[in-house]
This record gives sequence, C-alpha cells and structure tokens, in this order.
Amino acid sequence: MAVALGKAFCAYIAAKTPMNAVSSDTGPVRYVKALSLFLDIRAAMHSDKGTEKTAVETYSRFDLLIIDEIHERGETPFEDRMLTHIIDRRYDAMKPTIIVGNIRSTKLQSSLGASIASRITEGGVVVDCDWEVQRGKITKEGNQ
Repeated sequence: MAVALGKAFCAYIAAKTPMNAVSSDTGPVRYVKALSLFLDIRAAMHSDKGTEKTAVETYSRFDLLIIDEIHERGETPFEDRMLTHIIDRRYDAMKPTIIVGNIRSTKLQSSLGASIASRITEGGVVVDCDWEVQRGKITKEGNQ
C-alpha cells in the first residue's frame, strides 16, 4: 500500500470533501499541470479547431479547477495574462480553484501577482505543505 501525503493528493482530497461536494452530479473537476494548461492555450491559438478564447473558456467552465506544479511556469507575460484571465473568470463565477506547487506562500503570491493573490486570500486560504517529500516512499501493509 502506498502512502500518499503529497500536495496533489491533498488537493484531490479537498475536492472530495463534503464541504466542496464536487462530483459528476454538480459539475466537472479538472486537474491539470500548469505547463499543460499553457500548452493547451498555445495549441488552440495555432489550431483551426479552437482559439485562445475557447481554451480559456474551457478552463473557466469547470466547477473546480486544480492547477498543479505552478512553480514550473515560466512567469512570462503571456502566462501571467492567461492565468490572471482564467482565475478572474473563475472568481467572477464563484468557482473554486486550487493552485498547487513547490513554492512557499510568500513567493507564490509575488509570483502570481497582486490580482490573483488578492482573489486567493479574499475567498480562500494558502497552505504551506512543507513536510518531507514522500514520493518513492512506499510502505507495505504491516511493514514500515
């Protein structure tokens, strides 16, 4: 049995708590790594099937959006604008967003910018998960 104490697992558990009650009955949940989110938007810009606008709308419509590995983003003006736009649309629609990354809360808030940071702190909470990395540490039931 694997012990899962990672940040992404905590986000998954938060999505499944009765307080959040996000399920297929109430709407979709989307988990995406930050780099994949930006690659999806860029791909839509160069596709006949979609546009930047449709890609942003896609990420804005989920009842819960979990963006993982936010520390892997390049902090480019393009990423800043797209992330701000998605978070702002979700904020206006009162839809929760969980942002996960290997970054301290103070650095996260300065990295994301004042607009996103104020939305996070107004209606949410920042949790520093500063425990030892658990990846690769597998315990078998009864053995530790």
